[in-house]
Amino acid sequence: MNGSVTTGKLIPAANSWSRILYPVLIVLCLIILYIIYWAIFKRPFASTDDAMVDSDRYTVSSRILDRIDSLFVDEGDTVHEGQLMALLDDSLLKADSARGQATLSAANGNVALSGVNFQQARKDYDRALRELKQGIITREQFEHVSQAFQNAQVNNEVANANFAAADASLAASLLNLTYANIRSPANGTVARKWVSKGDVVQPSQPLYTLYGREKRITVFIEETKIGSIRLHAPVTIHVDTYKGVTLKGRVTMIGTAAASQFSLLPSNNAAGNFTKVTQRIPLWVGLSEDRNGIPPLAPGMSAEVSIRKSGDVR
Repeated sequence: MNGSVTTGKLIPAANSWSRILYPVLIVLCLIILYIIYWAIFKRPFASTDDAMVDSDRYTVSSRILDRIDSLFVDEGDTVHEGQLMALLDDSLLKADSARGQATLSAANGNVALSGVNFQQARKDYDRALRELKQGIITREQFEHVSQAFQNAQVNNEVANANFAAADASLAASLLNLTYANIRSPANGTVARKWVSKGDVVQPSQPLYTLYGREKRITVFIEETKIGSIRLHAPVTIHVDTYKGVTLKGRVTMIGTAAASQFSLLPSNNAAGNFTKVTQRIPLWVGLSEDRNGIPPLAPGMSAEVSIRKSGDVR
């Protein structure tokens, strides 16, 4: 009777300890698992979601004032280096070239004529000098011949200078004629077309914005993490566009200045009002090809990266 009563009192006590012990053990196990996970998968990496797909950006512009005659590519088109993208109206440029050619021909004729006159004046001067020494002509006659020789020499120099100027003018007009053909500066894809056929464009006015074919990931990492990152460190990349797809790459460039230094109004402590903000350093990550290839990437796509810290590079 007493034994049964004692047993009945111990069972609730054991159940109460179990209700306390099991949750504690579960929490401890979770903590241990998280510590193991952090030590293996988190500690060796510097991670950030402040990253995006990037590429070299080119602005295709006109070098002269002219009207657009033809546009040969549109947004989304793939172009190669040297490909003709637009043609400006070259009628006036061709007229300038023809006028320059005519001016050069006339200048060349003047050079030939002045050269002949100069050579004849030189002969007359040499002959007059001998005759002066022999007393055949007077000093006054010799001075007239000498003056004619000097005039012929100056005229020949002026003719040669005019020829050089005409030649330079023709070269400039021919160069402007080549500027009517606007070509792609690199291999890439047209991201934006800024003009239409018939528009009059100014020098340096953009016609197209072009992105290069080689894509990279531009990352802005906190300054507190940059010290543990080295060139060629392995990087794991997840682009938001492709869920579940993991890309690989390596660090190819580490910036030498914080991104804030290139803002419109860089932070300055000269006024004495200073709020410390963790700065971010830009770096580039080059993508590595694998057997599955790299999916289509567009500049500006958001990404998340994990960079293996120094000392853990494998």
